Amino acid sequence: MVKKLFSIKMRASKWDSIKGENEHISGAEKIISEECIDTTVHNLINRALGHSKGQSDFINISINKVDTEKITYIPCLDISTIYSNTPYDGRQHILELLKQINIDTKKGKFILSILESADNMRGAIILDLLTMKRLEKDKKEELE
Repeated sequence: MVKKLFSIKMRASKWDSIKGENEHISGAEKIISEECIDTTVHNLINRALGHSKGQSDFINISINKVDTEKITYIPCLDISTIYSNTPYDGRQHILELLKQINIDTKKGKFILSILESADNMRGAIILDLLTMKRLEKDKKEELE
């Protein structure tokens, strides 16, 4: 028997009276089994109330059953660890890895600049490697 799965999403914010708008504090999305709902909701509320960006005054949690017949299971990507002594060395390792998949240094440095500036982004960076244009809603930079 397939377990019942649920998509749980949390968004937390607080009112910034100086800017006159809600400031995003925290967000999360998980797919969990039914027996994990209580614990997960509890943990998400604690995260929203005790975040380093401040205490949220608005927390929205939604829980929706997932149609497990529509899930496509794929193998995980391989994971490896490359150790470096300094942040500079780490960035150089990344540029070398990108070169191995035919991404030149200029594009590689642009990709690193996006990652380094993504301090308050929701979701993933989606980048068209041919045009170097960002495709996600929160895009800020593009390579010129």
